Parts: sequence; C-alpha cells; structure tokens
Amino acid sequence: MDFNAKLDFAGQALAFRLLHVLLAASGVVAFFVGLALQSLSITMYTLALGTVVTALV
Repeated sequence: MDFNAKLDFAGQALAFRLLHVLLAASGVVAFFVGLALQSLSITMYTLALGTVVTALV
C-alpha cells in the first residue's frame, strides 16, 4: 500500500489515520493481554475484536 498517496478529502485522510491507529492499538493491547494471560487464543480473540471494532468505526 502506498502511504504517500494523494488523498482527495480531509475526511478521507482522517479515516486513513484512524484506521492505522486503531489497528496498531488493538495489536499492542492484544499482545499485552495475551502476554499477561499466557494465552495465544486470547491474543487472537482480542486482535479479532479490535479488527471488528475498527471496521465498525
């Protein structure tokens, strides 16, 4: 994906940034939740939940 692409609208740029921030944050949260609970399945479920929340936003 070309991160230096020209965006047409300010809202489009905001949505693009929000997408990346939410996905990165859900990945970090999922990692630490899985690490704390020592469960890979909990990590995957947490990451999936973050992805669904990002898709809904």
